[in-house]
Amino acid sequence: MSTIPSGRTHRAGVIFFAAMPISAALGALALPVIQAIAALWGTPWRDLPRLGRAHADWLLPLLLALAWACASAFWSISGDAPLRAAKLALVFGLALLFAASAAYDDAAKRWTRYGLIGGAILLTGLSLIEAFAALPLNRLAQPEAIDMGALSRNPARGICLLMILMFPAMIALWRAPFPALRLAAFVLWASGGLLSLQLGFAANAGAFALGSAAFLFALALPRLALALSGLAWAGWLLAAPWLSGQVAVISDSLPLSWRMREQIWGFVTDRIVERPWFGWGFASARSFEGQQSLDGVRFGNVPLHTHSGSMQIWLEFGVIGAILVALAMLLATRSALRALGGDRLAAAGATGAIAAAWVPFNVSYGAWQEWWLVSLACGATACACLRAPALSAWKPSDQRN
Repeated sequence: MSTIPSGRTHRAGVIFFAAMPISAALGALALPVIQAIAALWGTPWRDLPRLGRAHADWLLPLLLALAWACASAFWSISGDAPLRAAKLALVFGLALLFAASAAYDDAAKRWTRYGLIGGAILLTGLSLIEAFAALPLNRLAQPEAIDMGALSRNPARGICLLMILMFPAMIALWRAPFPALRLAAFVLWASGGLLSLQLGFAANAGAFALGSAAFLFALALPRLALALSGLAWAGWLLAAPWLSGQVAVISDSLPLSWRMREQIWGFVTDRIVERPWFGWGFASARSFEGQQSLDGVRFGNVPLHTHSGSMQIWLEFGVIGAILVALAMLLATRSALRALGGDRLAAAGATGAIAAAWVPFNVSYGAWQEWWLVSLACGATACACLRAPALSAWKPSDQRN
């Protein structure tokens, strides 16, 4: 008989999603701290061994991939790789503890869905204010900032997170016991589409478009769509050094920023070929010196990161690391199919989130940025909480396992 946790565990998801919107709108950099507080507040410590055994099919491969990533710090060309690897392990561990509490049982999942609904709606409202009122919150938080273009990156991160959370939040709204909230699901989707076109971040627009297409596909064929989302992500990861370079075929018709990415990916592919098996080690992407130019604009060979999580995994961990991460993705997809595949709406929400996250992961942010890892983790946790019983089951009797 499992331990019945206290309300602290049940409300861990609410704690995170209640504090998430303002942090996300201001740049999302505080998200790791918020998630850490929620995780440490609500972790069901006594039940962690049981939870680990229950999810060992995907958890062990994920931990093996993490262990390889941390081990690569010992052959990394980056001097601070061990410290960065320790931070990665800490963020990963806290994310797993957060998931263990926020999705502990039916009662915890229900509270997390409440928080997801409120957090997604509030983040949408704050993002609309930032996008259409000249960044008032960010200018208030950083009154010394004079570069509005750079400042706009802060709410753009929040919109990126919204693209991931929007689809599971729509399902949570649709299943709420108040029919009027079904209209709110459509309003949330329309607002997300509008926001994805603001602030000049094309990756957000791509995330909305691909996520919406995958969401609709999953409504028609839930199991197939959910399976294909994981297969496509893992497949792209394994083939990234070759597929990413194919953008050169159409590069002349792309905006400058995308053509710069093509040149960065070309440089990274050449480095991957030089150390294909073990890679250059953790955090090595930021250690390559030298510059290149395009249309008179000079930029680093690898400016801080590869602007592709898949390419960064190959560069730093080699083919062994890429295979381990792809295997973890495939086994996590199989687990998601078992948990959500029989629930059409839950599968659609998860598929939309996976597809939406794929775009910024492969074209925008550094793979190991803490706020980005937390964004992926809270998106995965939100998806794990979508399965019935529906939100209409508001009685406390479902708190037992």
